[in-house]
Amino acid sequence: MANFAIARGQRTAVILAPNSAWGERVAGAFRAAYQGKGGQIIANQQYADAPSSSYLQDVQNAVGASQGRASMVFLAASPSQARLLRPLLAAQAASLPVYATSHIFSGRTDPSKDADLDGVIYTEILGLWKAYKQVR
Repeated sequence: MANFAIARGQRTAVILAPNSAWGERVAGAFRAAYQGKGGQIIANQQYADAPSSSYLQDVQNAVGASQGRASMVFLAASPSQARLLRPLLAAQAASLPVYATSHIFSGRTDPSKDADLDGVIYTEILGLWKAYKQVR
């Protein structure tokens, strides 16, 4: 995701990740790759690992800390977390593209639930394999 965002000219990011060991690993990996490509992390906001009413405040803190300088959001989230956070991001920072890992997709298509994920740019193993095969 870091490479893709940088290639699209998005060089300033906000990271939203759960307050968990997994969240720290994913945020750290994104941060390292993004900064390694010349990107700058404007804000790094953790949110409760379990669904929480504090999600709105967490999103507002992250967006507010960026002071309008962010060009993207990296969201580390499970499907249930992403479905709660994405609408809040859309309301607070509608112009910012949201990138995520494939963890936001449950593996089962459910249009009624997946609508909340509309517009999120995320990796997908098959797509990466196809890109790899085209290069070789």
